[in-house]
Amino acid sequence: PSGMVPVVLEAEMLNVHHWKGPLGMALGSQLYADLSPSVWDRDGSPTAEAMDRLEQLIRKKMQRARRRTDQTARFAIAPSAAPTRPDARAPGRTSVPARR
Repeated sequence: PSGMVPVVLEAEMLNVHHWKGPLGMALGSQLYADLSPSVWDRDGSPTAEAMDRLEQLIRKKMQRARRRTDQTARFAIAPSAAPTRPDARAPGRTSVPARR
């Protein structure tokens, strides 16, 4: 749900307290875009302001997802070229390349 942008298409759903069940649980705390008839032009399509708001919400979600991906990649540990293990047979040596 963190990557989803709720889009309200019906005026009676503008109140998030009406979002029951899985809808309310998953998206009730999310910002939503209002594309209900209350923001339509005379020709029956959403206003430019409403579409701009939707675009802003989508861009914000994408930026957050990108930051999360960047943080995850930054903390990823690259595998060692030669994994080692303790070797009890060789005194003085603390590790040897692992068997493959």
